Amino acid sequence: MALDQLKSVLTYRFSHDNVREQPANAGPWATALAAQAGAHLSVVIATQLHSVSNVMGASLVSGVVSGENRKLAEAAEARVAAACAAATAAGVECNARVLHKSYPEVRANLTSCSRLFDVVVADAAPEASSMQRELLVDILFQAARPLVIVPAVTTPQLDHVVVAWDGTAPATRALNDAMPLLRGAKSVDVVTIAGDKELPDGGHAADIVPHLVRHGIPATAREIALNRGDAAQTLIHHAVSTNAGLLVMGAYAHSRFRQMVFGGVTSALLKDCPVPLLMSH
Repeated sequence: MALDQLKSVLTYRFSHDNVREQPANAGPWATALAAQAGAHLSVVIATQLHSVSNVMGASLVSGVVSGENRKLAEAAEARVAAACAAATAAGVECNARVLHKSYPEVRANLTSCSRLFDVVVADAAPEASSMQRELLVDILFQAARPLVIVPAVTTPQLDHVVVAWDGTAPATRALNDAMPLLRGAKSVDVVTIAGDKELPDGGHAADIVPHLVRHGIPATAREIALNRGDAAQTLIHHAVSTNAGLLVMGAYAHSRFRQMVFGGVTSALLKDCPVPLLMSH
């Protein structure tokens, strides 16, 4: 697998309480990717440091909050140890750390940290209002690095990749960021959805395929019809029906407010994508 250009992978896991069991597929997926590429792996286990406001009755709950913080920190240390052990077993050079800060500090730290790596791998976060989704959105739109969002898959299967193409800047960024992964694929479908929107010059799959072929990537242009007016589901259906191990797509943020209220392809795929999804902005 031609992943030699991939030198550094970051993955993180975030917990803010000890009640909900968080998904944990990104860690094994990132470890396997680093092993395949011979890349360095960094792991951040982030937890929210809870605090008590200085108000009447605060002393009554401070002990409970301190206990919760202690449990979160202990669980994070255990996950760091497990991540390092898994990396060692896979022959991967790894460093791991605990980030135990307030939620705003966790968001700022992870976003800044993400800029130091070739790719970031994170667990899916279906709930739009969750803290996990906020972290995904922060990294996606502010870190300027490709983000792979992993559903219930623990091993990269990159023989067949689907790339969404419409000729826009986000699509171009995503395609370029995915090049190290595309070079190792046996087949790449470059998909344009007909009937979704007016495309710019160069916006058809057939326009970009020669560029990929010149890079030695086995790319094929696919123009598929919009299915029931839903571009996201059209892409997902094609990726699933062709057994793709990765879907590559630009993240669109021309109107974040509109996407939060009415949806959009980016929001829809963040909510429900059954295959690993590489997005860039």
